Amino acid sequence: CVQTAVCLALEQVTQEKIQCQWPYSLYCHGKKLCGILLESFGSIEQLDYTIAGIGIQVNADEDELPDGMTSLLLVTQREQDRKQLAAAVLNHLDIIYHQFCQGQFGSVF
Repeated sequence: CVQTAVCLALEQVTQEKIQCQWPYSLYCHGKKLCGILLESFGSIEQLDYTIAGIGIQVNADEDELPDGMTSLLLVTQREQDRKQLAAAVLNHLDIIYHQFCQGQFGSVF
């Protein structure tokens, strides 16, 4: 769910196709743009909560990135507003969470 929401937010921001590499990486033009780390707590019977760490390369230029990585700056050729990006990610997380709660799994994954 988290990967799908971040992917949709990045596609909205970049107007580019973002590729998901399961379980936790997002790529644009064959280069890694984002990594996601999830840690869940609870039991087999009930998930209590999940913590998501989302690392997006935002305004890094080529000199700051290791080989095989890209940033929103490089993809869009313009600096990105981190607050707008965070709002887009949270908005998509909210939409997907509500779809998930309503049993609309097909649209989540």
